[in-house]
Amino acid sequence: MGCSMKTGDDLRVFWNDTASDDDWKDEDEGSLNIIQCKTTGQYIKHDDDALYMVATTSTDNCRFGEVTIPRGCITEIVALRSDGATKIWD
Repeated sequence: MGCSMKTGDDLRVFWNDTASDDDWKDEDEGSLNIIQCKTTGQYIKHDDDALYMVATTSTDNCRFGEVTIPRGCITEIVALRSDGATKIWD
């Protein structure tokens, strides 16, 4: 991800998720679409495989609601800054 993010940055990430259905259908029935998602949280880190975020952090540095989003699913990342939202990756 050719962008500058640091731990604790507020982000909004747009990404595509899979869809599934566990019900029997005829061949001509059923068509699943990719689910478009939006996750808002704080940046933890990223690597070659994924972006790691968290929904909530406490004053004693505990985390709640960690999310791992595979890089191949991400369509856009927006930094939420006091001077306005800035697209930092797409």
